[in-house]
Amino acid sequence: MEVKIIEYLKRILKTIFIGLLWMAVNTKIGIMNNYAFYENKIQTGNILFYIFFIVTLVLLLIFFYKLWNKDINFNEDDVEQNNQSTNKPINQ
Repeated sequence: MEVKIIEYLKRILKTIFIGLLWMAVNTKIGIMNNYAFYENKIQTGNILFYIFFIVTLVLLLIFFYKLWNKDINFNEDDVEQNNQSTNKPINQ
């Protein structure tokens, strides 16, 4: 495969992996430790969890924006060079 296609697939995998990791961490902290829910009143743990959740969400979105804002140069010249190199006759 071409290097640019591999770079594109790496971006997709990085986005999925980091997004799922972020969700797993917040699920563990929030739901499994009961910080996402408040029973009778809001406690300090609930407030800290939601601050952590919002701050990490903003950082995650900034990371994704910077990751996907980088250009992958899909030049037509590269495609033409690959086509010319594959159409060469085979030496026998």
